[in-house]
Amino acid sequence: MQPFIAAWRRFAYGEAAEGLDRLARPRDAGLRAELQIARGLSQAFDAWDRFDHAAACEQLERYRPRLGKEAGAVVGPLFTALKHLSDEPESPRRTPARLWDLWLNAQRRAAQGRYDDAVARGYRLLEWTAQWLLQTQGVDTSDLRPEQIPDSLGINANPDGKRQAGLRNAWELAAHHLGGEVQAFVEAERSHMLEQLKKRNYSILAHGDQPIAKADWEAFHSWIDAALIPLLQDQAARAGLKRLAPQLPQQPIWQS
Repeated sequence: MQPFIAAWRRFAYGEAAEGLDRLARPRDAGLRAELQIARGLSQAFDAWDRFDHAAACEQLERYRPRLGKEAGAVVGPLFTALKHLSDEPESPRRTPARLWDLWLNAQRRAAQGRYDDAVARGYRLLEWTAQWLLQTQGVDTSDLRPEQIPDSLGINANPDGKRQAGLRNAWELAAHHLGGEVQAFVEAERSHMLEQLKKRNYSILAHGDQPIAKADWEAFHSWIDAALIPLLQDQAARAGLKRLAPQLPQQPIWQS
């Protein structure tokens, strides 16, 4: 079992689950129980890593009584996180919980050396955060009303007759409609945001044909962590999400 459980260190839960599933059923009752829980929790965190929060919650719930008090400090925050991630769409905590989950997912991809995937998730985090902030003000970036657009932006209707805002215009709209710290973030970070987005545009997952280098990811990560995350944390707290989720475990949580 050990080589497959060790895959958790790389957040490779799917690899762990597949390897454990191929092992013969041990004769020893204790080892059978360990294999079962290792496989089940690997499947649960693999589902979580693929954003299938409902499947992760169902699988984790099955093993919750067997995790023991020693795992409580780890397990409790994970179940709380899944609760927020699986809230009804109208819950004010659901979207900020998912934004934070996306950021943790990006960091897991970077830990595996998948920097293009990590930056793509960071880009989506940046875009989605602006969209969420605007939605709290009744502004939908996929179908803007003329009165919601300041003259300085001049967003015209597309061939379908809709006025839509991409990432940069979404943040300009957020600054206009929310003011305060959101406006301060946009004014302070406008040029830095453009610089980081240029790096992302070189990626084959965007508009280019170059792989994202580790140094590019590290610069992008540092900027997001220093500039966007404090804003996200504050806005999440205002929405009722007081504690953000921990990163997914890299060690077995069923062992004391």
